[in-house]
Amino acid sequence: MKYADNSTKANRKTSLGRKVVYAAVAFVVAAAIAVGLILTGVIPMRRGSAGLPCDDLTSYQSTQDAYDTHRSIIDSIKAVGKGVSITVKHADCPTASQDEGYLEITYRDEDERNAIMKILDQAELGIYASLVQSGGAGLF
Repeated sequence: MKYADNSTKANRKTSLGRKVVYAAVAFVVAAAIAVGLILTGVIPMRRGSAGLPCDDLTSYQSTQDAYDTHRSIIDSIKAVGKGVSITVKHADCPTASQDEGYLEITYRDEDERNAIMKILDQAELGIYASLVQSGGAGLF
């Protein structure tokens, strides 16, 4: 059977098949280019530290030192409840010229969060602290 443009059914199937193959090849090539740009750092990817104010962080060593220096404050935060833990973390900042750090404070419920915030409001740690599970974070 011939169509108005003198093509046959077999030719139309072949043409459609080629278009699908070309589209698939174009997609694979584009994905490979994107992966290559990400792996070479041209397109920075933030992993665990997305949302951190990278320009306001102190070095990891300074964060660790503040953690050790303000041990009584750290211990009082930990004593808030069984669900509270504090970890000095490395920040994953793509433009950082140094190894930056912050405190990650995790808690179980709103009562623990409120007690932690009360302590942080009264104490000055001088380092960034991220409160996990409620989205609250700030420099304390």
